[in-house]
Amino acid sequence: MLRILTCLLFIQTQLLAQTDSNFISQHPYDATLYSYLTSKINTIEYYTVKSKYTLRYQPNSLGSFGIGGSYKWVDLSLGLLSYGKQDNNKYGTTTRFDVQSHLYPRKFIFDIFFQLYNGFYSVNKEIIPKGAKSYYRNDIGMSQLGINIIRILNYEQFSTKAAFSQSEIQRKKAGSWAVGTKFNIFGINSDSSLLAQNIDSLYLSDYRIKQFSVLQIGILGGYLYNWLYKNWLFNVSAMAGLASQLQFKELSSQIGKIYPHSTIGGIVNIRFGIGYNKERSYFYVSASSDNCNYPLSSDYQLKHTFGRIDVCYGYRLLKTKNTKH
Repeated sequence: MLRILTCLLFIQTQLLAQTDSNFISQHPYDATLYSYLTSKINTIEYYTVKSKYTLRYQPNSLGSFGIGGSYKWVDLSLGLLSYGKQDNNKYGTTTRFDVQSHLYPRKFIFDIFFQLYNGFYSVNKEIIPKGAKSYYRNDIGMSQLGINIIRILNYEQFSTKAAFSQSEIQRKKAGSWAVGTKFNIFGINSDSSLLAQNIDSLYLSDYRIKQFSVLQIGILGGYLYNWLYKNWLFNVSAMAGLASQLQFKELSSQIGKIYPHSTIGGIVNIRFGIGYNKERSYFYVSASSDNCNYPLSSDYQLKHTFGRIDVCYGYRLLKTKNTKH
C-alpha cells in the first residue's frame, strides 16, 4: 500500500528528473516475480560513562519468508513463513507491529517507520538469573514513529534503485553526496524500572528510569556510492548528523512526576547493498540501519538502533518491445 501511494505522490518528480543514459538505464520488462527473506533489527542500550556499563535489550521476534510480484508501478507481496523466534520460556514473549518502508524515487530516499514492541530480553550476564538463558521483561514496551527525507544530489548518474531494488541498471560506477532531515518520536516504558535490581548501584537515582519519551528533529549528510564488477553491484552509503531533542523521563522512585529536558544528540544512517543482475534474473542483499543517541546527561545515554535486512531473488517477465537498454 505504501509503495502504491508513493508512486502516485512522486510520479511527477520521477518523470521530470532527467538521467544520464551513460550511467543509468531501464530494464526492458514490465513485470517481476520474486521471493524474499526479511529480518528486522531493534535494540535498546542504556549506557553509563562513569561505570562504563551498557544494559542492552532486544526483542524475541522473528523474520519472514514470502513471495511477491510487480507490474509497472504496482508491487504486492505476501508473507508465508516465519523464522528465528527463540523459546518463549527462555527469552520471553514479544508482540510487535513493525512497518519499515524504504522508498526510492529519483531524487530522494524516504524512510518511513512505525514500530510498536512489547517484551524484551537481555543477555547481560550480571542480571541473568542463575540457570537461565536470559533476563526477560515482558513488561517493557517501545514505540516509534518517524521519517527520514534524504535528497540525492547527483541523481542524474547515481541510482538508488539499482542498489536496493534492482529495478534499474547502473551502467558505470558512480556516487553522490546527499543531505536530509529526520523527524522522530520515540518512547520506552516499563511497569517499574528499565534496570534490574542488582545493577541499580551502577546508575544514580536520578537516572533509574521507569519510562522515557523524546521528540527529535535533525539534519544529516553523507555520501552514497555504487561500485560495479561484471554483473555485481556493491553499494555503501553512510550519513550522520545532529538532532535537537525534547525529552521527558519518569523515575522509578517518583511515579507520576515527569522531568523535561532539551538537548542535542547524534544520528547515523547506514546502508549496504550487494546485487547480482542478469537480463531476466536478479539477486540482492540490502541492509539499512538507523542509530539514534539520546543523551540524558554527560554520563548517561540511551541508544536505539533499528533497521532491516532483505534478501531477494527475482525473475523479470513481459519484455517491452523495441526498448533499448
